Order: sequence, then C-alpha cells, then structure tokens
Amino acid sequence: MVMPELGIRLLPSTTLTEISQGRGHLVSRVSGEAIEEFFDFVVAATSPQPQYSLYPVFSRYAPTQLVGDALAPRDAMMAFREGDRAGRTV
Repeated sequence: MVMPELGIRLLPSTTLTEISQGRGHLVSRVSGEAIEEFFDFVVAATSPQPQYSLYPVFSRYAPTQLVGDALAPRDAMMAFREGDRAGRTV
C-alpha cells in the first residue's frame, strides 16, 4: 500500500506556522494560501545543525580539520568520502 491509500496526505511546500487545539496552521510557500487542518501527528523534516563544540578542544593538541556533519549537514555518502579524504591527508 502507498501512503494515499492509507489516508496519509503529504503537504509539500508548506510551512507550519502554529499548532493549537489539535489544528496545524500552515501556509503554502507557493501560493501564500493559509491552510488549517486537524492532524493526528506532525512529521517535521528539518535540517540538522553542524556541531563545532569539540573542534577547539582537539585543535589545541593536533592539526584538526572539520569534516562531515561537523562542517555542514550533508548526506551520509558525502560525509564518509570527506572523512576518508581527511584521514588520508594525515
């Protein structure tokens, strides 16, 4: 079964602006139309944020290079390749 057959509706190109009293308040990023719907649950896909917290610690002891998600969010294969490249330069 595919999602529409299960009663699941996808709302791409919308921004969730508020949730109140079981309703999601959305705005279409294409038309600007306001949409208000009741939802059982909301799945939000968000971009991860890079984490730099260990860089200052490690860089005090050895040459250090930020790679992978520490540098910027990316897919796993790009992060693996970048880490491999950084490891080969050591």
